[in-house]
Amino acid sequence: MKNSFIDFSTLEQIACTFKWEANDWNIKSKLSEEVIIVTDNNLSIVFVSQNITKMNGYRPDEVIGKSPRMFQGKKTSTVVSKQIAKAIQLQKPFEKKVVNYKKKWSNLYLYD
Repeated sequence: MKNSFIDFSTLEQIACTFKWEANDWNIKSKLSEEVIIVTDNNLSIVFVSQNITKMNGYRPDEVIGKSPRMFQGKKTSTVVSKQIAKAIQLQKPFEKKVVNYKKKWSNLYLYD
């Protein structure tokens, strides 16, 4: 709950800074159930909700400044990815569901 509050406050600041219109957002409930990622026009991640770790193993500090493409794989829809990129370039709000992949953990072997 604490992380959702922090995320909500951060999103409010971003929305205010960029003068987003948030008429029908239900962000508070989405922050507890979903991962929200905000990018700039260059598709560089500037915000990610704290629950990303639960979804795919990445911490927010590991993805800030990177492209959301880092989550994509074979089953990620290229059509949806292009729709998202176009919406971002046009600075239009959107909501899409995509297939993303979890963080790959390297196998560590300990020897005595």
